[in-house]
Amino acid sequence: MYACKNKLFKKFLFFSFVFLIFSICCNQFIHADEKVNEIKVEEPIHHVRIQQKKIISSLKKIESGFKKKNGVKK
Repeated sequence: MYACKNKLFKKFLFFSFVFLIFSICCNQFIHADEKVNEIKVEEPIHHVRIQQKKIISSLKKIESGFKKKNGVKK
């Protein structure tokens, strides 16, 4: 261990504890509020299905446009 005076060690220990308590308090007040304000996604499956339907419909429009352009019939 390091050789140091007893008073210096006690001061260092005291300030370390003060900093620890201050850090914990700040963490509780600042970062705890972030979890409360998170946006919860309701039914993400519904949102994905809507996107899939839009993509499929736009792909069908593109496919029908290519078929009309090339003169291909089903």
